[in-house]
Amino acid sequence: MMIPNIYKGDYRLLALVPLALIIVSLYFILVTPTLKYGVDFRGGTLITLQLTGDMDPVALGESLSSKGFDAKVSVFEGTTGKTAEIE
Repeated sequence: MMIPNIYKGDYRLLALVPLALIIVSLYFILVTPTLKYGVDFRGGTLITLQLTGDMDPVALGESLSSKGFDAKVSVFEGTTGKTAEIE
């Protein structure tokens, strides 16, 4: 059984699928307000620390604020142990 070639003669139709994907992607990037941009799009620095013990993220954030840095500190438990991210 032979599968018919629906694009025979006009191969410009092959560009419709990638074009539709680009349009949908641009919609989600530009229009959707719930999409949170990471450091890649906003700019800035992300510091990741592997912790051996407990750490108070509020105290570290206040200490960095007193030095003039606008930092967001978060601590979470990962597969390799506790990790702190300073953004």
